[in-house]
Amino acid sequence: MARLTAKADLIMDELESVVGQMADMLREAHGGNDD
Repeated sequence: MARLTAKADLIMDELESVVGQMADMLREAHGGNDD
């Protein structure tokens, strides 16, 4: 079980970094501010 949890944590870290990169790209594509 511990191995499964560690793997899930790794996957979540991957997802978070990918989502963060996508959010940054979207922000840049939209000019950086929504005012």
